[in-house]
Amino acid sequence: MQLYDGYLNKFYDISANGFTEIKSAVSGEPLAVLSETIKNKFYSFSDLKHFQKFYKKYSKIRSLSVFQNESDYIIFSENNKAVQNIYEQYGVAPFPYQIFFLQFLKTSGIKEPAILIEFLAQGQVVRVTTVFPQSSITVETASLESPVIFQNFIREKIGKLKKAGDVKLFVLGKAGQSILPDASVLSFDDLFSLNVSSYIFEEPAFKIRTQKSRELRGTAASFITSILILSFSIFVYNGFKTKTEVYRSKALNNNYAIQELKNRLKSETGKMFLYKLARQPRYTRMLAGLLELFPAGAYVKEINISAGSLKVTGYTKKSYRDFVRVFNTLKSRLAGKGYKITPLAASNADFRFVIRGNNEKD
Repeated sequence: MQLYDGYLNKFYDISANGFTEIKSAVSGEPLAVLSETIKNKFYSFSDLKHFQKFYKKYSKIRSLSVFQNESDYIIFSENNKAVQNIYEQYGVAPFPYQIFFLQFLKTSGIKEPAILIEFLAQGQVVRVTTVFPQSSITVETASLESPVIFQNFIREKIGKLKKAGDVKLFVLGKAGQSILPDASVLSFDDLFSLNVSSYIFEEPAFKIRTQKSRELRGTAASFITSILILSFSIFVYNGFKTKTEVYRSKALNNNYAIQELKNRLKSETGKMFLYKLARQPRYTRMLAGLLELFPAGAYVKEINISAGSLKVTGYTKKSYRDFVRVFNTLKSRLAGKGYKITPLAASNADFRFVIRGNNEKD
């Protein structure tokens, strides 16, 4: 069995011995695909007839793979052209990698939120798969630069998921249990024992051809319908035009008032901070030099200045992988400059860091 990891842009061979990196997919062998371009969404239907009606309509525009658990469905969707390219380039039928973990949870009777941790590249790369029942599946991949930061990241994730009840934590292989001792260990045989043919994406070539013929047959009817809709819309437009203009005017006035208050608040806050800096010019030099070291993706949340010290709280807007990159870049740039940087763990915060430094002498 094979895996294409779109997050790492690598191919792997999956066996009982683990993941082995390969140069390319082998024609004819099953190929699991893990990619940011594959979307997944939870659906529930009252009966099979309603699901089939939905599938028929949705599959006209996307290639679909469906995981079913009783009356619940998780629909994985991918661009038709992307799936077609996989068929043509590798001669294999792709399927979503996440179904392995879903199938394990289904056969184990686990209905709570669950997290699967996988360690790749001799433990230097970590992949986190989070399943939130009746919602969605998310995947995050990052370099394991700091076990402490990663442990805090997992604790925060568990803390958020616990609002919906208990959370199950798993690691693939015993090597990862040294970092997460509370996690249950899954073997490769536990996770990769599945008939994947039930979950492959439909080959879209036939679907595209039949869709074109349907579009041609429906062109005449669509043209007539559009004329009727146009006539009706002109009549309705004249009736609602006056009311719409009144509502729009009120909305614009409210937006202007809100923006004016925001600008005034920013202005007053800025004046107070500039007053503090004017009284203590040393901090101006320190702050300017410090902010020049910030890499792309790092933002300032709060700046505190007091006698003899400067404290800057920063954050990143994206994933754990980006936080590790920003944190390590700042740590390297601040080395030997009299500053100390530490990660900030909070149950309901973004990824944050704190930089502290002492004032310099004139």
